[in-house]
Amino acid sequence: MVEKISYSGSVCFSGVVVSFSGLDLSLDETYSIRFDNLSTIPAATNVTLNPTGFILAPSDKSPVLSTIFKSRSNYSNNASLNLISLSIYNNSNELIHRDYKSISCESLCGTGVPLSPTPTVTPTITPTITPTPTQTPPPPSPQPTLNIRTSFDRLINVLPTCNKVLIRAKAYGDINKTYAYTFGTDMTNVDLQISNPAGYITILQNPTYVYTNITLPESCKDYVLEFGLSDDINTVQSAAVFRCGNC
Repeated sequence: MVEKISYSGSVCFSGVVVSFSGLDLSLDETYSIRFDNLSTIPAATNVTLNPTGFILAPSDKSPVLSTIFKSRSNYSNNASLNLISLSIYNNSNELIHRDYKSISCESLCGTGVPLSPTPTVTPTITPTITPTPTQTPPPPSPQPTLNIRTSFDRLINVLPTCNKVLIRAKAYGDINKTYAYTFGTDMTNVDLQISNPAGYITILQNPTYVYTNITLPESCKDYVLEFGLSDDINTVQSAAVFRCGNC
């Protein structure tokens, strides 16, 4: 499952820390770490990662690995969707781990200037308040484990044709329970035709597959399709990139 994170255009312009965790490394080995921007929509958006990689001799078997992501654009009101990857290689240059993050940036105005200036806050004088005795709240109740998740077979998909291609997504949940699902995209001004945009699915096994036909507007361009699954309270979502044509 690809974690999707959304930021405002001004935050993406300033830079955000993208972190990966959940690793299991050996303390006796040195690793090569690499960060890549696999896909940016629209492609005219300028994306930088710092660092793009480094050598790691871990002192912790499960370190948190981070890079700084920045996005800017010369187009007015340009929103972008970006797929960032972490790749880890061992001493033999073998790929031993790969993970992904989907970074969504809201409208970037011009070269990244926020759409409206940050308002000036006028300070006010706060009257002195006599403190009241502090009461210790009861400990929070433990949160239930979320059993639903979604994924696609591949994160980047090259289709043989652009018109009405059958694809599938994976739904995971409680056996014999019915969930609402959706297929869609958050790309603006894109006519991504989806034959089965929403419905209900009963989980008979994990995974249970959900199918739809998609038609991509143009060849040799990247389009992001999202698959969501919901119960009465929670919603989870995954994203994948699709491209058609002999590019």
